[in-house]
Amino acid sequence: MEDLKIYWRFILIYLKCRMEYRFAFFMDIFMPVFSYTINYFTIWIILNRFNSIRGWGFDEIMFLYTINLFSYGLAGIIFYTPMASLDNLVRQGKFDMFLTKPMNPFLHLISRQFEHIFIGHLILSSIVLVTCLSRLGIIWSGTKIIWLIFILFGATLIQASVMIITGCLSFWYTNSTSVASSILNSLRGFINYPISIYNKGLRILLTFILPYGFISFYPSQYFLNKTDVIFHPLFQYGTPIVGILFFILAYKIWLYGVDHYNSAGA
Repeated sequence: MEDLKIYWRFILIYLKCRMEYRFAFFMDIFMPVFSYTINYFTIWIILNRFNSIRGWGFDEIMFLYTINLFSYGLAGIIFYTPMASLDNLVRQGKFDMFLTKPMNPFLHLISRQFEHIFIGHLILSSIVLVTCLSRLGIIWSGTKIIWLIFILFGATLIQASVMIITGCLSFWYTNSTSVASSILNSLRGFINYPISIYNKGLRILLTFILPYGFISFYPSQYFLNKTDVIFHPLFQYGTPIVGILFFILAYKIWLYGVDHYNSAGA
């Protein structure tokens, strides 16, 4: 609880500093909204031409894309910048500071660098998600609403885990974070569409190695009653469990990296 209070104070300080330049602050939020709006429009053009992609219509693919975007934005607010900056901190020997403070280094790192740019991701994806859900004809119940919350929670943990693991590469390979992040972001783009359209090798990669498929494809089978089941129908219930397990793995990798960290400033 005390760590949460400290984190909240860091956020307030960060926002006060950023709001000194309000135009730049709001432009930082608006630009991702503009960029992703173009992506949505591109998908609309594709689906308007072909009507569906292997049985998935426009609103259904929007559902996939939006869960991906929302969970990425929520994870990015907390984890993206701290993990992206880890490369420079390790290379310059500044990571030592986190090891000398009376606070968990992981919590200290993510507390210092809140990223407001991802607020735009959340605003846009929330609007589109509500619109999609109203058009998909899903019969809602208390159980489905709670399950949607669990899905978003698990999906966010998966996105955060990828950011953490990518950042941890800096403990062994300097100047590697940006390259790894670009590759993983490219792979993340595959789940904007149903992974059932890809070959078996890519399905295995996006399910068992890098579990991006659990962010949107598998849980969508529960909400949309899709019949293109791959591997096992129980996977549609796996997102929260996979998210928790993958986050634990990412944190274990973090701990291993910290234990084997050699200061560049030494």
